[in-house]
Amino acid sequence: MFVSESVPAKLRLRVQCALIDEMVRSARTFGTTSLVGIVPEHSPRLARRTGIDCQPAGRVIETDDGDRSVCINIALASKLH
Repeated sequence: MFVSESVPAKLRLRVQCALIDEMVRSARTFGTTSLVGIVPEHSPRLARRTGIDCQPAGRVIETDDGDRSVCINIALASKLH
């Protein structure tokens, strides 16, 4: 989940968590069992800390400007109710 650099650093974690939560909630309303996304390299640790079951789905991608990202698979099937 990428957040604009215009968002103050102290708020970015809260914004990322809110965006991920809404994305997962929206997917669940449609009965989605998994999501695939590209997130900053260390975001899978953040997702696991928030209770989201996600696993890297590929190698780390480095962009021309030095940013490092990874594709993740977010499993939702076990939490559909």
